[in-house]
Amino acid sequence: MKTINEAVQRHLDITAQIKELTAERSALGEAITAHADDTGEKFFPGTEDDHGLKLVETVRWTLDQKSVKEELGEDWVVAHSKQGLVRSLRLSREA
Repeated sequence: MKTINEAVQRHLDITAQIKELTAERSALGEAITAHADDTGEKFFPGTEDDHGLKLVETVRWTLDQKSVKEELGEDWVVAHSKQGLVRSLRLSREA
């Protein structure tokens, strides 16, 4: 069993690795979508098996909460909203 400090350090190490991998994944995604824009291709096979990446485009709707509150009122927004507790661990230099 790891000590709490070892667990914290491992968490920090993994977080740093994820940050690096996320940046690499983002750059690869941009290159792939740029290729798709240039060629019109929608499916890109990998090299190891029958899996690949399929370009899928959707429209995401967002709600302008400020405008809704102004138009319908705070009470209406509260009555039609759901709340949930969110817990996270954030990198910090202080307690």
